Parts: sequence; C-alpha cells; structure tokens
Amino acid sequence: MRAKIWFPERQILEEYDVNEEAASSIDEVETIEIDGAIYLLNASDDPEADFVATRKGVA
Repeated sequence: MRAKIWFPERQILEEYDVNEEAASSIDEVETIEIDGAIYLLNASDDPEADFVATRKGVA
C-alpha cells in the first residue's frame, strides 16, 4: 500500500510503500529504512497522514 507518512523529526510528509497489515496491527511492527535511519510506523490521528514515523536507530 502507498501511504502518507509524517516525519515529525524532519517536519515533512512523504509517500512510501508500506505493509498495511503490519502497520495497523498490534501483533506486528512495521518499520521503514530511509537514508540509513530506521523508523517505526504508528497509525496517525492526523487526516493528512496515514502513519507517524518515530526514529528508532540506524541501519
């Protein structure tokens, strides 16, 4: 699924391909790697974004 992800640390909204089931499940964790950083995705309350990314470390 193509999703809009809000990156609070970078103050930017971008689109990426994500695993919809993993990102919306409490049993699975969806992460995404961008520019050497690993982000954890959580559902967003903001109508503009599908998910909010939290930086968890480096790849």
